[in-house]
Amino acid sequence: MRLASKIFLPVAGGLLVVTAIAVGLGILFVQSLQNHLLHEQAQRDMATIRLLMHQATQEARDLTSLFLRLPEVENAYRLALSGTIDDEADPKVHEARLQLRRTLEPMLAGYAAATGTKLKLHFHLPNSRSLVRLWRKTNFERGGVPLDISDDISPFRQTVVEANSKRHPQHGLEVGVGGFDLRYVLPVTAADGTHLGSAEVLMDLGELLDAASASLQVDAAIFMDDRLLPIAVKLQDAAKHPRMGRFVQVRAPHDPKAAGAVDATWLAQAMQHPQTRHQEDRFLAAFPLQDFSGALVGVLVLSHDTHLLSALLQRAGLIASAVAAVFLGMILLVISLTVRQVVLLPLGRLTQAALRIRDGHLETEI
Repeated sequence: MRLASKIFLPVAGGLLVVTAIAVGLGILFVQSLQNHLLHEQAQRDMATIRLLMHQATQEARDLTSLFLRLPEVENAYRLALSGTIDDEADPKVHEARLQLRRTLEPMLAGYAAATGTKLKLHFHLPNSRSLVRLWRKTNFERGGVPLDISDDISPFRQTVVEANSKRHPQHGLEVGVGGFDLRYVLPVTAADGTHLGSAEVLMDLGELLDAASASLQVDAAIFMDDRLLPIAVKLQDAAKHPRMGRFVQVRAPHDPKAAGAVDATWLAQAMQHPQTRHQEDRFLAAFPLQDFSGALVGVLVLSHDTHLLSALLQRAGLIASAVAAVFLGMILLVISLTVRQVVLLPLGRLTQAALRIRDGHLETEI
């Protein structure tokens, strides 16, 4: 093997090994960076959704408070309380219900005209029966039959029970007949301080997530603990709301890849602590959902499309690899020229001089 090869090849091999290690570490760094960015994005999105939920409950409070001190509301309550409020069909309670519909209809119609949605304003009696749901034509349905009665909501509306018993506002997430709602239940008090009942404006969590998903570009899904199914009767149809272990699918992921990445074991883990996982080009983060009392009631799953981020980081990795290859080539070229100029050429001249001296040319300079 020529001397140049003996010198150059080990150096080149060493540089190639170092470069391969550096590229491998670079790939690991890019993957770690991608995971970090996705985790951070999921945390920010969840923080934004929690903020939106808080703002929705505050908006519900503000809207409800507009009606609490109206004389028409107090008069209707006085009329209802003059009857037998434990009787769901009491005529005085029914007349109070009709009175509230008549007097508040212009305000509710104005809200609907301005926003395009009905204001879900609900008045409750002090015994935690429903006085009137003002977004409905009749107050209740039993077996699919519309009934204008004061149905008992105390078995499943703990916010209403506590607002009437403690006479203090109750707010947050609560599972109702239709699933998850954001509520702010306020006591209704007469001008003389008499406790009359409670009232609330309902904010649908699904509608909030629709708006959040569009602005955050994230796919949001909700899974409810199945122990709440006796309350959420509208979610009992397994064809519309499939079961997944101990969970009920309230809001399905839009992306089939995201749906395929969710399983009962993972959701159970997410009930205790936030979880993340990758599924092809989807990154999923699951967060526990707590109701107004702090009890765990379900899991919110956020799914992010990682295609663009992966492509961007992959492109950056390719560029970095190309730059590394160019620098490696330049280093090898510099090493080759340096070895030639510093070692090989002087050694060649020395060899030639030695040969001349051997041949008798003793005047040769070294």
